[in-house]
Amino acid sequence: IRILREALLIQLEFGGEDHRDTGLFRNNLAVALRRAGQLADAEQHLRAVVGAEERKFGRSSVEAALARNNLAVLL
Repeated sequence: IRILREALLIQLEFGGEDHRDTGLFRNNLAVALRRAGQLADAEQHLRAVVGAEERKFGRSSVEAALARNNLAVLL
C-alpha cells in the first residue's frame, strides 16, 4: 500500500487529478486498501475517480458509469 500511495502522489504531482492515469492509480490503491480492510480510505479514492470522470466526460458518460461501478463493487 505504501508504494501505491507514493506512486499516486507522484502521478498527482505531474499529471494532476484529472489525468487519465490518475484514475488507474487511485483504483489500484483502492483495491489494495479494500483487501487490507481499509474500506473508508478505499471509498474516498474511488469517489475521487468518479468525480474526475464526471468532470472530464460528463455525468452520463461511459467513463463515469465505469467509475461508479467500481465504487459500487467496493460498497
